[in-house]
Amino acid sequence: TLSTGDIVTISGVVGMGELNGNTYTITVTSVNTFTLDGVDATGFDPYISDGEWISPSAANFGTINYLTGVIVLTHTAGAGVATTASFQYFPTLPVMGLEDYIDRNEEFVQTIC
Repeated sequence: TLSTGDIVTISGVVGMGELNGNTYTITVTSVNTFTLDGVDATGFDPYISDGEWISPSAANFGTINYLTGVIVLTHTAGAGVATTASFQYFPTLPVMGLEDYIDRNEEFVQTIC
């Protein structure tokens, strides 16, 4: 479902790790393949396995409701296609603007809001 000119970010490649974390413009070469424009991988480590791409330009996105835990994914691959979601949640981080108060008698940190 990608188109030539879309932008993808590559991650999770085993071997050929030089690709991981970088964003590339692509050229679609068939229904299930694309090339990374301007990449000469001849000096890269040999590819071993794995790898995934994310493309904000292909309308692939998701939402997470942190109160209910419901994850909703919208992707262009179509119904019945396996999809992986990853997210980070840090419930112990303070909310910006809220101060911690330490009661010296109790020595217990409390949040004041």
